[in-house]
Formats: sequence, structure tokens, C-alpha cells
Amino acid sequence: MFGGIDLSRGDQTKAKIVEVVMKIIARDGFKDLTTRKICEEAGIAKGTLYHHFENMDNVVAESIRFMHDQALAYFENKDFGTLEEFFYTLGDVSMSIVIEQKENGRRLVSFFDETVSNPLLYDLQRQTLKDWHDLICRKIQFYTEEEISDEVLKEIGTTLYIVVAGFKLVLYFEDDVEMIKSLWKKHSKILASHVGEDKWRKWK
Repeated sequence: MFGGIDLSRGDQTKAKIVEVVMKIIARDGFKDLTTRKICEEAGIAKGTLYHHFENMDNVVAESIRFMHDQALAYFENKDFGTLEEFFYTLGDVSMSIVIEQKENGRRLVSFFDETVSNPLLYDLQRQTLKDWHDLICRKIQFYTEEEISDEVLKEIGTTLYIVVAGFKLVLYFEDDVEMIKSLWKKHSKILASHVGEDKWRKWK
């Protein structure tokens, strides 16, 4: 599961490997990610692992790419009905991922440290963030009757990403999950109410 999204709609074996890889990284760190650990925890043979991945160098990169592609496809294809519902669901799924990480004792710092210091992962993360930003902008325009300029779309999309990231960070240290989710519901409504060329520029 990825924040409540079923990642096994594609290749179930690869989805299982991805889940195990991300769990080991978050729990034990990148340095302790080994072929033996992956195979033991996923219950697969070494040959099965290398059927889905060329080598250990791209296991992490391909796992991140697979995870993000599945999540992006979910948000791309789902009809949320309203912009507010889209904003709320995006934040809710993001926070559910944090909750899963906390429940499994996963280490956020290890992941970000490695992402910043590893050129392959850094470039991949930059691309996935761009993909998410582009999707957010498309959804905003889709659920808004008026035409919105690229400048305003970019600002709204970036603002949404920053606010969601802030909620996720707070949730790592806050145990009152229901309170945080309730606050996000209010914020998603506020953000949605300011979407529009004139509304946004006046708000600025």
C-alpha cells in the first residue's frame, strides 16, 4: 500500500519487491539494503529480483520510480468531482504515507540524506516532483471553469506542495492524527476557494 493506494494493480511481484525495498531503506537505511535482505523479506529467489531489476545500483531508483508512477496514475485517472476534494485527497494520501512510516519505524532522515547526496536519486526525485507539479496544475485547470495563466497555476501548485509538505513534517512529531487531518480539510477548502486568476492575484 502507498498511503492507501493499492500499488499491486500492475505486476504484483514487482510491487511486493518495491514495498520491501522501501521498508528496508526507511527502517535500516540505504547502507543495509542488500540482495539477501530483499529476497528474505520479500520471500523471493535472487533470480526473481534480477528479473525485475538489472542490478542493485538501480533497485532503489526503479523502486521509487515504480511507486511514484503507480501513485501518479491513480491521481491522473481518478475523478475527484471537485477541486477541493482533489486537494483534500492529495494531502490525505500524503499524510497516510507518513502514518505508515511511523507505524513501521521508518527513518525519514536516512531517505532524504541519501536522496540529496546520491546524483542518480537526486535527479530522479527532481523529476518526480516535476511530474507531481505538472499533474497538480492539470487537475487545477480541469476543475476550474475559467482559464488560468501558467504563472498563477505554477504559484498555486507550488503553494499546495509546500503546504502539504508542512503538514507531513508536523505529522512526524504529532500524535494527534485526527486533529491534523481535520486541519488539512480546512486548509484544502481555503486553498480551493482562492483558485482563479483574479482571486489568486488579489490574495497575493
